[in-house]
Amino acid sequence: MVERCCCCINLRLGTILISLIVLIQSMVGVWVAIHFIDSATIFSKALGYVHGIWNAIRGVMALGGLIGGIMQNQKLVKLFAVVISVSALFYLGFGITLSIITNKSRDKLVDMCLKKFSEQSHNGNYWSPLDNWSKPFDKRQDNGTVNVQPEQRELCQQAIKFYIGFAIAYTVIGFLLMFYFASVIGNYSGELKRKDMYNKVGAGSNIVEPEKPPRGIIRDI
Repeated sequence: MVERCCCCINLRLGTILISLIVLIQSMVGVWVAIHFIDSATIFSKALGYVHGIWNAIRGVMALGGLIGGIMQNQKLVKLFAVVISVSALFYLGFGITLSIITNKSRDKLVDMCLKKFSEQSHNGNYWSPLDNWSKPFDKRQDNGTVNVQPEQRELCQQAIKFYIGFAIAYTVIGFLLMFYFASVIGNYSGELKRKDMYNKVGAGSNIVEPEKPPRGIIRDI
């Protein structure tokens, strides 16, 4: 059971910090989604819309979690915990789907890399796929046939391997991080719930009953 966030921060402050992190991450996610939607392919457009809408929803929930952490509102914190838990599963499913599709399209990505390689060489620019493995191709690239050397294809194949490996590692790390965030926020929600129950029980025990007369004494005589 997670009792502290990062071993030294209490759950309330941890929830507030996580809310800020998720809020910033969601804003960045919406910005990235716009670039997906700008792509020429139908798949990238659909992926961009899904990614953008989910990040917008998660951003709103992160704002609610931030308010809940500051105001110690158990309902808002609980709702944020649920959203982060769903986000972890969404993150996993999104990453796995993207990794599978990217892996199946490996040859096409290599051809796109070779096309970019040829264009950069034609323009007289030095461009190495291994030095630019995070972006070894352009989205709106025309996948025409080009004459390439075996060494160039090998470099592009290695660059695409790094590209796919990074996508898989990013998915795994993102899922684990979101799962940890959900544990911290869920435990803080439970802490607030126990505090609310304690306050209700404490308030009920302070009720003073009317004083009863001693046995054997008759009143109103």
